[in-house]
Amino acid sequence: MLEVLAWVLVLSAVVFAVSGVPYLLARRALRRRNRVSRVGPPAPAYWLVSPEQAPRLHRRLVRLCQVMGPSRRQRAGPGLLLEAEAVAIDRELIVVAATRGPRRAAALQALEARIDRLEEISLKAHRFDEPMTLELRHSADPLRELEVRLELREAAWDEVHRAEHPSS
Repeated sequence: MLEVLAWVLVLSAVVFAVSGVPYLLARRALRRRNRVSRVGPPAPAYWLVSPEQAPRLHRRLVRLCQVMGPSRRQRAGPGLLLEAEAVAIDRELIVVAATRGPRRAAALQALEARIDRLEEISLKAHRFDEPMTLELRHSADPLRELEVRLELREAAWDEVHRAEHPSS
């Protein structure tokens, strides 16, 4: 009888390991995929597929940080600044999504405008793939200063291109 009980316990442990470990790994992968950043707040799991506005905005932020990739985010510069802003917007988005009423729609529109701006700045930063050091500690609006620097860099790049290729 004791031997049968031992076999039942071993078999139960094997079944649990075979079914439980993949479940835990899948849950971990979904949670990681649904985060804007490792330091960001967790979003509700249903936001992975929900067609509502708040989850769509959240997914845009997730994609923005995924496109930057870990190597760009680890550098001091635009990647860190953009990731920090994405995390701040995501925190606000989670709070706004929990509210109801007329203020929610206006708040979601304001957050969408901030995400649009963040995506534009990210596109400009990706045009210049070389590292860019930023000393923005004393700036009141570091994101705006980054945007201005990228615009200046883009204008300088265009000027160099025109000088090298006067016919085009």
